[in-house]
Amino acid sequence: MKTFIVYDETGRIYAIEYGERSYNPKGFQSIEKEIEDGSQIIRVDLSNAEKPEIITIAPKESVLEKILAELKQSNNELKAQIEYMSMMSGIEMEAKNE
Repeated sequence: MKTFIVYDETGRIYAIEYGERSYNPKGFQSIEKEIEDGSQIIRVDLSNAEKPEIITIAPKESVLEKILAELKQSNNELKAQIEYMSMMSGIEMEAKNE
């Protein structure tokens, strides 16, 4: 989502506008950038004065989805290991989700 931010010399944000912007106001420091939908804007990083950056936090849903995907991958790997050990040992084993 296209985001337009008005900020001061410390990086503190005074206004945020989303969507297309037709002009930049004179006399204000501003930055326009595309950010991920649902991201939370924290501040403007002014450590590089020529190229200020918008600092955001990823949406909580995205973080949760990433953790769930990692857990699912780990679970699939565990099931494969159990099946392999069962095949190699000749003992029937079943991977259950409990």
